[in-house]
Amino acid sequence: MVFIKALNAWIIHDQLTNSGTTNRAYTQLWNYSPEFSENQVVIDATAKMVRTQSPQGPNLEDHIFATQPLTFNKYYGAKGTRYLGWYKAGLGGSPTAKNDVHVRFSGKNAEILNLFVAQPGATSTVASKTDLSNSTMVGFDVSFKNGDRLEYRALRGTSQASIKYSPAGNVAVAGMELSSSDSLLTAIPSATKLSFGSFAFTSQGTTWSAAEIAQPDQFSWSNAALPVPSYFSRAMRTEKSPGPVTINPQRPRHQGKDKAISEIRYNLLGRTLR
Repeated sequence: MVFIKALNAWIIHDQLTNSGTTNRAYTQLWNYSPEFSENQVVIDATAKMVRTQSPQGPNLEDHIFATQPLTFNKYYGAKGTRYLGWYKAGLGGSPTAKNDVHVRFSGKNAEILNLFVAQPGATSTVASKTDLSNSTMVGFDVSFKNGDRLEYRALRGTSQASIKYSPAGNVAVAGMELSSSDSLLTAIPSATKLSFGSFAFTSQGTTWSAAEIAQPDQFSWSNAALPVPSYFSRAMRTEKSPGPVTINPQRPRHQGKDKAISEIRYNLLGRTLR
């Protein structure tokens, strides 16, 4: 999972493999808060999207990208052979009906990509989206109503992926390459090949800056009253690529002052791409 702070968006990429020779059936299960009534969780199978529709907000959109056919099912307080769509707060709580969404698909080695976008109100911030998934790659290109743009590409069956966030206006773009041997984003010059495989980058014009994404060496609590971990990274390495591209030095990222990169901020949360 990767969190893009500036867009209030999460990218989740699931790879499913099996050693057999036959296709398998898979199901994604998404449990929605009981605060949403039955008709406030809406499935748009044609657009491959699930969204909440609270008039006051906030809301959440799940945009799904995949080449295999998808089947959507919603359960709300269902009874029978299986009790689906229920919530119970603790052992003594009373069961409450809620929305559960199941996304079903099949394949021998299946991959599915989810882009969750939090919406502050009832109106979507997404303007348009393009599914870039094909036989060798999964990915998307999403434009937002404020002019921002988010691109994602990942090679099937590998841990290689590229993310680029382009804010509206003529300002620096930011992003990251994960386990990359060569950029999947054509906007990144082919000369940008660094000795480290995973790195964050910013660019403005022909000037590019890159910094290795590495496991932090240590952390400390930055606020005693409300403990928040402050991560300290090993010294960043920067390199200069051949050709017209320049790699500029950057401050250690634990200082938290590199605004251009802080929009993505190395937030690898919960799961990693595989």
